[in-house]
Amino acid sequence: MNEISLMSTTNPQEKVSKAQESLAQWTKSLVQLWILGEKLVIPKLQNLATDKLVLVCSSSKFPTLMSSIDIIYKNTADGSPLRRLAVDSCAWMMQSDVFKKLKNIFTKDFLIDLTMTFSRATSPLEKECQRRKIKDTDFHISKDAPDVNPSSGATKT
Repeated sequence: MNEISLMSTTNPQEKVSKAQESLAQWTKSLVQLWILGEKLVIPKLQNLATDKLVLVCSSSKFPTLMSSIDIIYKNTADGSPLRRLAVDSCAWMMQSDVFKKLKNIFTKDFLIDLTMTFSRATSPLEKECQRRKIKDTDFHISKDAPDVNPSSGATKT
């Protein structure tokens, strides 16, 4: 069977999945290269890896650095440029629903960095406007909700 017929018989979703796997592996290799450059004190290597990571992240429709969050946070210091790139790419390139779907891959430090990024991106005026919009009734339990016994968690009947 030739390559053209293989390509036409492959499920499109399978092609996307294989492309994502390949891109995730390429991203992971670039992350490891960046970390090696830091350990060997070769900033040019780190910058080259950064340039390629930015290119991959900005041209991809899915969060390529997500598969490397754990490696990045285990091997870099607080405030590291690689951490900032990972946070920024997630903050500004991911759809909000993806965060919940991928919740198991985020480290505590990553989530703190992400929260700080979002907070810094919100102007003081916007924060004040949002603060003033908070109403107690926005957090009330619906009257139609079943009663729950607070000590046992059991629903009252």
